[in-house]
Amino acid sequence: MKKKVYFILLSILLCSCICFGIFIKFENEKIKENTIIVSTLVDNRVHIDEITKLQEKYNTNELVATLEIQNTDYKTVIMQGSDNDYYLNHMPDGTYKFPGSIFLDYRVSVNDSDILLIYGHSSFIYDLPYEIIENYYYEDFYKEHKYIILNTKNGERKYEVVSAYVETEDFDYMKIEFDSKEERLEHLNKLKEKSNYDTGVNFETDDNILILQTCSTNSRYYGYSKSYMLVILKEVF
Repeated sequence: MKKKVYFILLSILLCSCICFGIFIKFENEKIKENTIIVSTLVDNRVHIDEITKLQEKYNTNELVATLEIQNTDYKTVIMQGSDNDYYLNHMPDGTYKFPGSIFLDYRVSVNDSDILLIYGHSSFIYDLPYEIIENYYYEDFYKEHKYIILNTKNGERKYEVVSAYVETEDFDYMKIEFDSKEERLEHLNKLKEKSNYDTGVNFETDDNILILQTCSTNSRYYGYSKSYMLVILKEVF
């Protein structure tokens, strides 16, 4: 009798695991499908009409840029709302859905601000394309992908990686206003010093900065209540 009960429980557990696996696979396919729609529309060089067409496709003027990582096929649209909450769970077309969108901090202007912050989800369960930036934790990946391109209606902007690391307690990297250029440079150098490796690239006083952030899924940080993978870049010409 005990063996029969054990067999029944084992069968139920096995069926549950299979069903959960199928569900996760189905959800991942839906996420990838949505991402492909977003990320394959963009040529390597974005012009005004291309951004306009993307805005028309998703029926929104909150699509402000596209972002691509050189030497990869990763390209995505960048949204910007009136807060930093909406696009955490809304797709570019306004659909309420995980994993949301990749989005620019509402406090900055994509064309006018000297520090830009871009956010997006990572997941322990789902296969999310923005997780590609977690690879910058490792120097070998950085060496092959030093540059990131941000395309806006004003043209192409090229950024070079300066620093990459996981932050668990000091969220001062989100600061965008400073009392002086000296204070700003000191702030940037602090971010550089935290890097997992030395890129050999230094900040200058008037650098334009791009910061990419996602929740870290690195197993080294499982015990932390918050852990964010950060990639800090400077614009190069």
